[in-house]
Amino acid sequence: MIMMKEIKIVTAFFDIGRGEYETHKRSTDKYFEYFKFWARIKNELICYCDPENVERIKAIREDFGLTEQTTVIPVNMKEIEPDILARMLRIESDEGFQNFRYLEKDPSNTALYNYVMLLKAWCMADAARTHKECNIAWIDFGFNHGGERYIRSEEFDFLWEYPYPERINAFCLSDPVENTTSLIDRLQFQTDCFTGNYVVPSSLCELFWKYMRAAMCSLLDIGCMDDDQYLITMVWHNHPELFHIQITTWFDIFLINSNQVFTLKEQSIPSLPVRVKNKIERTIRKLHLKKSMFIKKMIERERQLYG
Repeated sequence: MIMMKEIKIVTAFFDIGRGEYETHKRSTDKYFEYFKFWARIKNELICYCDPENVERIKAIREDFGLTEQTTVIPVNMKEIEPDILARMLRIESDEGFQNFRYLEKDPSNTALYNYVMLLKAWCMADAARTHKECNIAWIDFGFNHGGERYIRSEEFDFLWEYPYPERINAFCLSDPVENTTSLIDRLQFQTDCFTGNYVVPSSLCELFWKYMRAAMCSLLDIGCMDDDQYLITMVWHNHPELFHIQITTWFDIFLINSNQVFTLKEQSIPSLPVRVKNKIERTIRKLHLKKSMFIKKMIERERQLYG
């Protein structure tokens, strides 16, 4: 029988200038709107952020009467892993890496974005050092994008409880066991399997951070980088026994892991012509990208490092 442990939510907001991105553009104000949508949840919340945003985050939770259930921790994110960030910044300016990636303007081609995504696991590990015998749940600050899946904010006025197994609980868009696409193809074409939310026993959070950091360092060694969704794919490949996987959509973690009733926005799938067009474009670009000298250099570097 799985023991019910208290769930403590960890999240973070670091302003990396995403309002200026060419794709997936979201301003600071927009992120705070997204956060306010779900911030009434009654669980203890630990939020890491830039020092200038501490009071703004506290005020949102205070509006819901949750001051005592809220800890906001100011952090200079660039000081956490400065060497890793420096390596990522060098890769971002590498034309070979940028040409290697299928989605040319995607945030996951940028150093600061990938760095912040890596720090999710660091935040969880840091929180677990002072919060023992509980489950640490990572929920993105901008979760649900203000109504992309759940459409009534008041339905988050509940205490989230769920009997999670004593493993890294991850949520996938498809079964990773059945996904035969090679890791190099996933890195190049930026295909998603794992979503960006996790629930990890506090006793495993340090190990989770260690493995996520090691995965990023392995990518940096071969001149690449990516966000946490790719990193956790690497960790799962190396340590599948540590994982409990649930197949779901991007935001359904609360829907399938609680007794709360939610009003949902209907989800649509691209039309057949759009899907065919996308597949043709990906095939053409794949034929072009496979000839890239960057791939040859990356494979050579991998052989030097790992045999």
